[in-house]
Amino acid sequence: KSCSILQSQEAYFASAEIYMAVAGRKTTIEERREIVKYCIEHNRNYKETAGIYDVSYSQVYSWVKKYDANGEEALTDKRGCHKTDDEVDELELLHRENARLKRKLEEKDMLAELLKKCRNSKGCDAWKTAPCFKIHGSKVFQRNEKIEY
Repeated sequence: KSCSILQSQEAYFASAEIYMAVAGRKTTIEERREIVKYCIEHNRNYKETAGIYDVSYSQVYSWVKKYDANGEEALTDKRGCHKTDDEVDELELLHRENARLKRKLEEKDMLAELLKKCRNSKGCDAWKTAPCFKIHGSKVFQRNEKIEY
């Protein structure tokens, strides 16, 4: 009896390749549609679908979940696609402008700190003649100043 239990447990567990695809292959939108439809038609058997189509279990599960929530349009990969300023609403435009102004202000603050450190270290004209600073991340340091991580 214990042998039959062990055999049934071995039959239940799939190989690691099904659950965790090593590199994950690229799929087209048509393949994703086919994979999702196959999975749904076969009682949402994610494990079998993943094995047949050579994709991970979690990817099949994710596609089916997206399909259930938003239909076929949800299966498209939207990474890297950014809307232009003409395509977004006013709130998004304000968010973008706010982020741009924050970056600009941070750059001005860094420059002001840089000039102040250079002037304090070698006199008023030192910043014109020789670089006496280094930039690390968003901080400005004098050349001989120790950077703490």
